[in-house]
Amino acid sequence: MGDGSNGQSSGYHSSAEDGSTLQQQLSAVEVENQLLRNEVASLNQEMQSVIRRMQSSNEGIRIASCS
Repeated sequence: MGDGSNGQSSGYHSSAEDGSTLQQQLSAVEVENQLLRNEVASLNQEMQSVIRRMQSSNEGIRIASCS
């Protein structure tokens, strides 16, 4: 019977630990999600900058070829 009560106690702690572990995993995923969103925003800004430089270069080439 001592084993049964220990098993129940362990099971209870295991459930609490599982809940805690799931909460930690959720927090980690939320942090990773935010980091990825920040990275996407940064990459979008970088792409916009590249596109503007390309458009500027194309405009310069167009003006030079018309001269």
